[in-house]
Amino acid sequence: MALIVATFFRFVARRLDSRPEDYEGAEISDGAGELGFFSPHSWWPIMVALSGSVAAVGIALWLPWLIAAGVAFILASAAGLVFEYYVGPEKH
Repeated sequence: MALIVATFFRFVARRLDSRPEDYEGAEISDGAGELGFFSPHSWWPIMVALSGSVAAVGIALWLPWLIAAGVAFILASAAGLVFEYYVGPEKH
């Protein structure tokens, strides 16, 4: 299994460009720039975590109704996280 993972990482590493932190003499300003979009005030990750904990408690205590509720909440909060900034085709 370790060989499979190592081979995968080797193939992926060939496709990536070297980053500034890979160089010994790199400066902090070399890594400056756009990193991507991050949602600043999203409550959905907290909802996913709470839903996961509800499902985990249901599994630990073997309460099928709590497991079902936790899974339903996980699916709903994951959908909320994924579609948080989706506005639909009619808004474009």
